[in-house]
Amino acid sequence: MKDVWWLAFAWAIGWTMRATLERRKDGEDMAVKSVPITMTSPALVVIEVFAPDQYCEVDHGDYTITVGTSAAGLTRDDGSPSQPTDVLSVQQDGSLQTRAAGTAGNYERCKKTSAGAVFRPIGASGKTYLVGVATDAPNS
Repeated sequence: MKDVWWLAFAWAIGWTMRATLERRKDGEDMAVKSVPITMTSPALVVIEVFAPDQYCEVDHGDYTITVGTSAAGLTRDDGSPSQPTDVLSVQQDGSLQTRAAGTAGNYERCKKTSAGAVFRPIGASGKTYLVGVATDAPNS
């Protein structure tokens, strides 16, 4: 299907939709048939974010983020397991890795914003990524 953005939108707001696209064997679109598709969004969603005290200022308003307990499931560039003192490294394809503490290259630097940490690993010619970082946290 070419335009399926509405399906994701409908799921996000919990609508019930009716529509599927029938295709011929050669892959050409033929006709629309009505079939019920019920989508509901979860009542409660928990999103893990970094705490503001995980920022470490580097220079010129740039920061790195110490991964801490979020290191579980992440790896370093050599495939070894991440350590709690490692810093987050956002790759140019948006995948996450870690680097040893103190590393502050383009892939580890971010800007602190009210929306979270903004990474742009290869500069203006590449993509920009947002990573969730709270502006405040209890039990600091």
